[in-house]
Amino acid sequence: MWTLCERENLELIIEAKYQEYINEMIFRVESDKYIKIDKIDDIENKKIYQIVINIERDSKYNNIKEIILNQEKIWSPNYGKGIKTFFLDINNKDIDKGIGIQHLIKNLGIKKEETIGFGDGINDYAMFRECGTGVAMGNAKEELKNTADYITFTNDEDGVAKFIEEYIL
Repeated sequence: MWTLCERENLELIIEAKYQEYINEMIFRVESDKYIKIDKIDDIENKKIYQIVINIERDSKYNNIKEIILNQEKIWSPNYGKGIKTFFLDINNKDIDKGIGIQHLIKNLGIKKEETIGFGDGINDYAMFRECGTGVAMGNAKEELKNTADYITFTNDEDGVAKFIEEYIL
């Protein structure tokens, strides 16, 4: 991914525990949030949990997305249009929110039916699969809304709180 982003002049954000690294400050304005690195070897001992590629042009976005979707070991569980850019979140294929929910349920000793997942992006499909109830935010992608048990208000309209007040409390 580093080589691809360098070749295509794309902004690459590497998310590790407690810190985010970036190859170029193309779209980011919060420069104190990121540590700029010049080569991937600068963080070779860091445990990376996700990378994000930000892309300005639609034609380049489709090409990069196709490259990512054809990889064997990684996948993009969340992608689309951000405020200023198109973006691709990239993760290991063996990790998703559903797997996290499975571990949480097991560690808390609760039943799947006792869980609720709230989501708005493509990366929330796996969470809905593993939760007893899937609730899509009002601003969620239509594909996610179609898989949800309920649809609530948007993030900006306190959708989670309103759902809990109406259905839980």
